[in-house]
Amino acid sequence: MKMRHILLLVGLFPFLLVSCEEVIKDFSIQNADPQLVIEAQCSAQNDSIYVYISKTADYMNPVEYPIVTNAHIQLFFADTNILIPEIYPGTYAAHFNFPTNTAYALHVNINNDMYIAESFMHEPVPITNVSTSVFPYSAYIASYPDELFYDIHVFFQDPAETANFYRIKIWKNDTLLNNASHFIFFNDKLFNGKDYELLLQAYTFEEEDTIKIELMSIDKSAYEYYNTLEEAMTSTGNFSMPDNPKSNFTPSVLGYFMTYSSSTQTLVIKNEESTLQEYIP
Repeated sequence: MKMRHILLLVGLFPFLLVSCEEVIKDFSIQNADPQLVIEAQCSAQNDSIYVYISKTADYMNPVEYPIVTNAHIQLFFADTNILIPEIYPGTYAAHFNFPTNTAYALHVNINNDMYIAESFMHEPVPITNVSTSVFPYSAYIASYPDELFYDIHVFFQDPAETANFYRIKIWKNDTLLNNASHFIFFNDKLFNGKDYELLLQAYTFEEEDTIKIELMSIDKSAYEYYNTLEEAMTSTGNFSMPDNPKSNFTPSVLGYFMTYSSSTQTLVIKNEESTLQEYIP
């Protein structure tokens, strides 16, 4: 049975800032003392790992976000460990053919204080098809007669043997859509092991646009980080003291370590139909 899910890209999380760095900077306003921020992503798609280390701004000086230099960083996986060198102040990166279906541990030593995070890199889930359909309310938002806008349909087969967690990224004409309404993550609780159709409704897609879709397979800790981040930013409680997003670092810091694999496809939107082609990096 094929499951179908609609995600509205416009206004999905109206209070959520997509960039984790921007969100963390916003949290700095809520804390009098600067806090350590570690953001790390390891990609099987790009054979790369990037680690960004900084501190939140001081309450009395919210403009400056100091970077953290001279950290000693190691990544451990499958009887292998590699050093992650600092390529720019506060930015650490390395390239490697990272294996999937593998557990990773990131060790970050800052002034003899050790911070450790673990993440599991799942196998990529292939996108089986991407197509378009005319946005049903095009006539109401058109600026001239017969103007059409399009929805994007993403199809994939969810693996039945594991719990899966996903994030979607979308590029329009080589530009990543990265505002709050395009931050999409979900799990397979309602469609485990089924063929799945994800409908992305956004009337900014027009004829002749080139659309690239990336389906990221993330682990549970990354999903929980995104979920608690969204909850914290949309909380109706005492916002002056929000709960920080759930980090997978020990001891806890602002930020996360995420490994992921992904699959991608592109299409060019045609009049009332789409031409599909596999994306080749």
